[in-house]
Amino acid sequence: MCTVSFFKTDHQVIITSNRDENSLRPNAIPPMGEIVFGEQLFFPKDPQGGGTWFAANKSGDAFVLLNGAEFNHVPKPSYAKSRGVILQEIAAAKSLHNTWDNIDLNAAAPFTIVAYLQGELMQLRWDGNLKQHQPLSDISWMIWSSSTLYSLTTMEQRKVWFNQFLSDRNGDLTADDLINFHTNTQAADRENGLIIDRKGTMLTKSVTQVVLQTEYFNMRHIDLITHTTTHLTEKIC
Repeated sequence: MCTVSFFKTDHQVIITSNRDENSLRPNAIPPMGEIVFGEQLFFPKDPQGGGTWFAANKSGDAFVLLNGAEFNHVPKPSYAKSRGVILQEIAAAKSLHNTWDNIDLNAAAPFTIVAYLQGELMQLRWDGNLKQHQPLSDISWMIWSSSTLYSLTTMEQRKVWFNQFLSDRNGDLTADDLINFHTNTQAADRENGLIIDRKGTMLTKSVTQVVLQTEYFNMRHIDLITHTTTHLTEKIC
């Protein structure tokens, strides 16, 4: 839930996410289709909370969660509302704007949602007090890092890495290229590289990617703990 990249070309959109988690949290269930909030969604499932950090729907919209808003926050002892379930509710919404305006987030920890909906990129944020909805329509690439795990300096450095990665390939990237970026960038830096392992307590557990095209989408989930990969292809309605 902690590193997300977005890359758009004339014929496809590629969204890739690294999930950094506590080593004691159970491994995710690989992506599959499930009816949630009355709609069919496709997502890897967190068996502990029942939610997800990455979801796509039959319309070819995609939604990815990061813990934290723009800045890190002081966490409360507990939160009654799961951010992973909130993501499912947003992904299943008939109207994202109405749902976002009306959803009660007071019992939820701060978060960021990267949403690609009806061909438009947007960012939704809850900082514990206020909601933010920011259109990002003119952006063809971007990278986000969770404010709960990475300093502002590290976030900016990761943007530099991604920009350099794009420049080295003249802006012509495939889905495999982006998996390579998410799994091999700054591999020796186990604190702030794209794959982390902070003394065995916090580590990158998986990489999930969706490739959105005109008629279908492909979802790929790489479990870095079991060394297994799951592929899912669905027709867009």
